[in-house]
Amino acid sequence: MYSLDKQKFGSFVSERRRALGLTQRSLAERLSVSDKAVSKWERGQSMPDVALLVPLAGALGVSVTELLTGERMESDRSLEASEVEEIVKTAIGAAEELPRPSRHVRRKRAAYYLAGLAIGAAGELLLYLRHGAELWGMTVLFPLLGAIFGIYFCFVIRERLPRFYDENELGFVADSGFRMNIPGVYFNNRNWPHVLRAGRIWCLAAMALSPYAILLLSALFGEIAAVWIVFAAYLTSLFVSLIRAAKRHERAQDTP
Repeated sequence: MYSLDKQKFGSFVSERRRALGLTQRSLAERLSVSDKAVSKWERGQSMPDVALLVPLAGALGVSVTELLTGERMESDRSLEASEVEEIVKTAIGAAEELPRPSRHVRRKRAAYYLAGLAIGAAGELLLYLRHGAELWGMTVLFPLLGAIFGIYFCFVIRERLPRFYDENELGFVADSGFRMNIPGVYFNNRNWPHVLRAGRIWCLAAMALSPYAILLLSALFGEIAAVWIVFAAYLTSLFVSLIRAAKRHERAQDTP
């Protein structure tokens, strides 16, 4: 059975990086990770996330197989399918099974989501009847995006990140065809539940409250001003809520 040698892996990464004239920081920037993460890899203290293997191999000018074995392969040498399978299984790290929410939690989220959707739909209908198709067409995207992202945050996204996120400082999450990258924020299993909660609350609020905010602000400041005010609040509240949740719980000492 193939056994992945972290020290050999780290030495190989360091050797290739130096050969290409890259610093740890420049390599880290290419992969959207911290230079501390690269340092840990090179010292054999941790392994990169599986999602980083292909871009890391590309940045170092080697194949994924060469990266995992920690050595360059002769051009006329090819691995058996069984060898490749063992290497991949080991790299995935015997990946732990990531938990999914219980049926009770899924039903509860579905109830909140459908309630928000119904409230938002009623608001959109009222907005259309009072202000006509023009304003409705300018603003329907607000609750619509909330509904779309709400599906992702409430039903699709993983509840727990792979352990690589706790061992390295990774500034992005790629899951189910969606990528989240917030500058200056590192994701791990300390802040991830709080990020998800903030995302769900924002999506439900955007879906349910946007049309009513536009109705109220239109009466106070006019239609055009209302659209711009809601647009600014929409984007600001999204980023502030996610960044605040992530930064507040990013470090171990921030967790009660």
